[in-house]
Amino acid sequence: MLLIRPGYATNTTLEPWRTDGNGRSSVSILLSSSAVILICTWKSLHLNVPSPRYGLSMRMTIKSLYFLLALLAPELLVAMAAQDNFSARRVKKMFKDESFTLTHGFFANMGGFQIRIVDRAADGTERFVDQFACEGQGLHELVERHCLTIPDITDHQDDEIKDRSKADSLVYAIAFWHIFWMLLQVIARWAKHLPLALIEVNALAFILCGVFTYSLLWWKPQDVQCPIILPVKREAFNRETERTNSDIRDVLNRRARMAGQDSYRRYYIPYTTRSLTDMLWVGLLTAAAFNALHCIAWDYTFPTLVEQWAWRTASIVAIGVSALSFVIAEAAYMEWLTLGMITKVAMFLCLPIYVGARLCLIVVTFSSLRAVPADIYTSPSWVNSIIHIH
Repeated sequence: MLLIRPGYATNTTLEPWRTDGNGRSSVSILLSSSAVILICTWKSLHLNVPSPRYGLSMRMTIKSLYFLLALLAPELLVAMAAQDNFSARRVKKMFKDESFTLTHGFFANMGGFQIRIVDRAADGTERFVDQFACEGQGLHELVERHCLTIPDITDHQDDEIKDRSKADSLVYAIAFWHIFWMLLQVIARWAKHLPLALIEVNALAFILCGVFTYSLLWWKPQDVQCPIILPVKREAFNRETERTNSDIRDVLNRRARMAGQDSYRRYYIPYTTRSLTDMLWVGLLTAAAFNALHCIAWDYTFPTLVEQWAWRTASIVAIGVSALSFVIAEAAYMEWLTLGMITKVAMFLCLPIYVGARLCLIVVTFSSLRAVPADIYTSPSWVNSIIHIH
């Protein structure tokens, strides 16, 4: 981080918004950085299968809310991705079968498999009785109770699951090219001691979170709208209920509610299959790195002294508050603090302060584009010769 800072000690003459010229323009800097931020936020969202009752507007509203969360606190997206990854791996270990892949684990935990209870009528035809979501641990319980077999689940191969995913190889290729191009420019400018625009500093921080998120969710299907139905005969439920003296329907219905069939919690992995400690530590380290990257611009020449100190203060506050919030969450999980105290601290202290700091950084990022150091518009000559897809 400190190795890049000397680049801000070059030509500090401020120049206004530039639309053209031999080097870079304000528009090109804005568009390229915004594209990278969009790729590392909107495109990195891997939400769970929505309830069939949700229409297009509701699904887009939920995704937009997660997009807003990704813009304000991308480290939370990384923490959730780590949670998804750890949970999927744990479910995969439960089944102890090579045919049950990590993709199956992700797909199960995201509500991709739904149980359909069927009954046989007097004429021999099967009729629908009930249907609900069932996450990975619930599926394992059904297998343990002999209501399902592993082939019932794994016969749905990775290709079939991926076919329901909206992930596209070409889109990923373009996305990674944009990220590679941004990193190449950062390295080139560092080598020539040229400064970065604040929006490029932001893009660099989002790349850090985006790469982590993509890596953790590489095997998770994306934007799946329709689940795979697993039929289970009603008599199998009744038989197991009598044998174990416990109502399996109640057990699975509780798991279905935890998976989110009838609630907003569908978009989270159930607590029964998550590792909160690992998730919190991943979130803490990512938050520290993400917010610390903003300190690259500590010596940046801002249009006004107010903006300079606003940036510096917001960067330090974001680092401190994000670290504090994750430490508090870990303390609550380890029962070092009471839940009531945690709720009050998070609601009335950490959350609004952190959101305020992030909004301050975003506002200063865009306001500073009106006047930037002259060297911002200088581009290393060898970079211009590389083909770039806009």
